[in-house]
Amino acid sequence: MELQLNGKVALVTGSTQGIGRAIAETLARCGAGGLLVTGREKTRGDAVAEELSRLGTPTDFVAANLADPAAPALLAHASSASAASMRWSTPQG
Repeated sequence: MELQLNGKVALVTGSTQGIGRAIAETLARCGAGGLLVTGREKTRGDAVAEELSRLGTPTDFVAANLADPAAPALLAHASSASAASMRWSTPQG
């Protein structure tokens, strides 16, 4: 599968471990122009963001628990602050 990211910014939920992290790493290696990674644990999220930034993809972390009804608005605000063009990706597809 070839991804045509062309510098686009991606929001990846659940990206501090497992499938979400693998998706974020793949997007970084496939030329994403930036990543907004999310998860519940700030320490782990900051470490993932730093690692992906070292790969050459600017990455920000936003702590969010998607079980919280306020989380989608938080992520929408954070993503609009990071980029005008978003490619959405979740571990669920």
